[in-house]
Amino acid sequence: MSDSQGRPGNFTFGIRRLVLVDSAGFCYVEIPVDNHGLILGPGNLGKSSLLNSLRLFLLPENNFKNSRKKFAFRNASAGSFYTNEESYQHYFPSQFSFLIMEAENPAGVHCQILYRDSASQLSYGRAFVPVGYDQLRPLFWDGDDEDGIGQAVPELSFSRLSEALKKFSKDTRLVNDPARLKQMLYSSELMNADAVRYSVLPLGESDERRVQSLRTLILLLFEMKADDQAMANAVASIIEADKKFADDAFDFNIDEFLNRHDQLKQQQTQLTRIEKERSRFEKLEKDYQAYQTLLRSQHDFAAFRDGVSHALQDIGARRKASAEAFNEQNETLRHVLQALKKLEQDASGLKGEIRSAERRIKQAEQNQKDGDLLVSQYGEMTLQEIEDIQKEELDSKKGHLAALKSAAQAEIRLEQIRKKKQELERKLASLKDRESKQHWQLQNQLDEATAAPLRAVDARLVMASPGQDLDADSKAAIEAFARLFVPTDKGFDWFDAEYPAQPAR
Repeated sequence: MSDSQGRPGNFTFGIRRLVLVDSAGFCYVEIPVDNHGLILGPGNLGKSSLLNSLRLFLLPENNFKNSRKKFAFRNASAGSFYTNEESYQHYFPSQFSFLIMEAENPAGVHCQILYRDSASQLSYGRAFVPVGYDQLRPLFWDGDDEDGIGQAVPELSFSRLSEALKKFSKDTRLVNDPARLKQMLYSSELMNADAVRYSVLPLGESDERRVQSLRTLILLLFEMKADDQAMANAVASIIEADKKFADDAFDFNIDEFLNRHDQLKQQQTQLTRIEKERSRFEKLEKDYQAYQTLLRSQHDFAAFRDGVSHALQDIGARRKASAEAFNEQNETLRHVLQALKKLEQDASGLKGEIRSAERRIKQAEQNQKDGDLLVSQYGEMTLQEIEDIQKEELDSKKGHLAALKSAAQAEIRLEQIRKKKQELERKLASLKDRESKQHWQLQNQLDEATAAPLRAVDARLVMASPGQDLDADSKAAIEAFARLFVPTDKGFDWFDAEYPAQPAR
């Protein structure tokens, strides 16, 4: 048998479960209320709001207008009541807000669902469906996830919800009329399952006076600070309501009521006396706490003193170690500074040597330019030939000078001139021969990449002429030899020897 089906002989009316969805500060909360329980949590979490929401289910209202008289939601911290808008926005902050109460009665289990209604300002609607909440839960909360906590159902709205509710049962009802709500919520026709299907508090009659009496009792149950006047109003409402029905027995024990009243009066007197002594008690408690603080301060001071002593010893030891390390590092720094000073002196000396070398390089470059200018005057002669010519000219001038000084040396000089003439004639013949073979010079038969390193070693190497075209083996051998020279920015390297590049002639 399902929850929605009645059980024979079960005449129980009760509330089984309370569920809030996007309401009273909760994303989703579900608590059973058919057994004793304890709700724990910090202040302002919403524990009271959760239980106070029962007023919305038990009273036949459809809006929050004049909510002070209808529901009496109290702001305990401010000592006042919440306004209509504050109460409405607290329980129905959005179109996704729903409040569900699962209840049971002789007709079975049903759920009452409250939702935000946009028909008018501050209004809410009510739906009744004859099934247990276990069947409705997937409509409001998706509990299937990895963490086992669940998540909100996407695109939750009452339009989609109402369609789903109607599919559960043909007895699903959407009711907003207060008169109709009174009949459904307070029906006592136990023999008529349809009439009592959604009843939660059966009344003999559901007239306005009875409903107001019930409202007073319900609000009194939730009023944690009810005073004598509130209790008197509740009792008076019950008595006045009962007087309207002659067929109802007036069963009221006045002696028990008066005895209970005297007990409460005595309790009130005692509580008043205790309240008057609150300031003295608070002062005594404050003095006692101060005394306990002083007692603890003795032990705290002793511990503090021992801690300071140990800290001083530790600091002294660390200070000594730090001083030794400082002295050691200071000595190291002194040696480093001395070494740095010496390096700076060496660097200064090297800079002087560099400047001297740069001057010598400039002088050498000037000498090279002068030598190149001199060499250019002798055409394609080698350096050795030019040197020989210069020596001959020098010797000639020296000889001429000597001849002028001594007539005896004239003959010797004449003989030398003849020999020189013969030598020059021989060289002239050699030059003519070389000139005839000039187009066979190596610099004309080798590419510049091969001739350049040979010219850097000695210009005569590339000016030499084999008198014929080089054969392939000879040319390959010369090229292989030239590749052993490594080209650089200034010339060529032959292993650890450097040869500056020479211009082609």
